[in-house]
Amino acid sequence: MVPARRVADLLPDQLLLRPVPAARTYRAQRGRTRPVSEARALEDAPLRRRDPREAQITWLEAAITQLREQPTQSEQTVEELTDFCGQAVARLAAQHEEVVRLREATAEESKVRRLPTP
Repeated sequence: MVPARRVADLLPDQLLLRPVPAARTYRAQRGRTRPVSEARALEDAPLRRRDPREAQITWLEAAITQLREQPTQSEQTVEELTDFCGQAVARLAAQHEEVVRLREATAEESKVRRLPTP
């Protein structure tokens, strides 16, 4: 242990290695209303295990939030798929009209022979 000297005479390494009694710490903090034991309990609080019921409540709340968002997401997906289906049908109709027009144009010319239909 380091002999009693002024704090200014100590090296920084010696300051870190010196143990400080709890009574001295409490005396230095007389203006505070909490005793050292309560302060230590508050500092150690994050290190304690959480109650499993609290963890389950948190998990269930997150699951409820996700389940409430699912219908909105599925409605958006249905709308997107409906739009895609409408576009696909419109493209097929346009292609069909083009095929019919080309068949009629080739029927007039005698040089092109039509394939037999199945």
